[in-house]
Amino acid sequence: MKLHLYIISFVIFVYNCQSKEESVKEDLVNAIRQYDPDAELLGIHLIEYAMVDSNYIDSTKSVYYLAHYNSYKTLQESSYRVAIDNQYYVDSLNIKKGNRYSDTARYYLAKDSLTKAAIRNRVNPTKDAYKVKFFYKYRADVKIPTDTISIVLNKDLQPVDYFE
Repeated sequence: MKLHLYIISFVIFVYNCQSKEESVKEDLVNAIRQYDPDAELLGIHLIEYAMVDSNYIDSTKSVYYLAHYNSYKTLQESSYRVAIDNQYYVDSLNIKKGNRYSDTARYYLAKDSLTKAAIRNRVNPTKDAYKVKFFYKYRADVKIPTDTISIVLNKDLQPVDYFE
């Protein structure tokens, strides 16, 4: 996770000052080495760059909310199943745990409904953010991991805080 943060800050910095790209890559290599001293950045390449509107950001929030809703719903069902699994008594601790999971699941479902309503009610959303997708490759130990990361930057080229 730390490595992803270093990569994201690298992309932001590159977009803020194109002329210093080599020194920025050097800074990224130093940051990666702090995380893993034997790591070596082999390459970073921009794949996609597009302007996105607030509906895109809200759609991403909606996916997040639904994923959490489904997770808590599954936890709730599991807790209830464990609570009534014993044929001699009902486990009240797991019932309470299931009720808490149920409350959290309802919270995420309500957040998702509000987000989808905001998307439906928005008329002519302005494209005021940038979606940047890039590929990077580095050597760590004996492996050569690769990854593709997409981030959304606001008009000041700072990462969008989805949950402000």
